Amino acid sequence: MSDINKLRDKPTILFVSVLLSEPTESIAMPLNTEADYELLAEHLREIDRVVEPFSEAHGYTLPKWPLGGRYPNRKLHGQSGMVWRSIQITMDLRTDGERFEEFFPEIPYTVFGAAWLDDFTSLTRWHAPSIRTEGIPFAELIRTIPLYLSHFHDYISSVDEDSIRAFCRTSQLASPPET
Repeated sequence: MSDINKLRDKPTILFVSVLLSEPTESIAMPLNTEADYELLAEHLREIDRVVEPFSEAHGYTLPKWPLGGRYPNRKLHGQSGMVWRSIQITMDLRTDGERFEEFFPEIPYTVFGAAWLDDFTSLTRWHAPSIRTEGIPFAELIRTIPLYLSHFHDYISSVDEDSIRAFCRTSQLASPPET
């Protein structure tokens, strides 16, 4: 069986959806301090009630925000052998490429998933194809986050070292990690 066929034959994991409360109204604010960014990201507590237990149940670490950057996000990271996996939930940018400075229920989010491995002897990162859904209104995301997490986890957890290498997608690493 080819590496690609192995990916198609993985069982699906069901994750029960939890109905969360409706998001808050629009909150306008400047983004000058850490406290400003914390206030902008406060609405993420709505999805944390699902993201945190999902992360723990599936072996991901969930770095405390703002380690993944000050702009509102949640990043789940996991490693199995040489393979790294990540699911990221990030507030989108405005159509002009600038950051939103206020929260509103329809603010768009992106969910992204990827699997890769790093070869530090050759300073090469090997990539599997990533998965991404953009422009999800936050009001919709709080209702569907269990489905997104399950779907993205199913895909990236089915990718192993052999299949990553079979895709032949690489990029250069700047340097090995500090020890």
